[in-house]
Amino acid sequence: MQEDDPENADETAKKKKLTVEEKAIFLEGDALQIEMGNIVMRTTTGNIALYDVARASQHKDRYSSLSMAVRYIAELEETRKRRLMQPKEACIGVVSKF
Repeated sequence: MQEDDPENADETAKKKKLTVEEKAIFLEGDALQIEMGNIVMRTTTGNIALYDVARASQHKDRYSSLSMAVRYIAELEETRKRRLMQPKEACIGVVSKF
């Protein structure tokens, strides 16, 4: 048998057991996917979009935390981009020659 044989790779993958940490990642990912599926958009009378769960018994905690973290990181990146776009030796004011 060759090492790059697809059948051999499948057998090796089947024999490998998941660690507790790997299993936890899959379980948390599944829970996040379920919570994301619970989210519905509602439009208020003022045309504001609100994202909430369809029923009060459903949860969106992981999704809310993840979305807030992504938004915070996006704001940090935007601040950094604005700072990098500013010239280092910027002269603010009016320059005139006579």
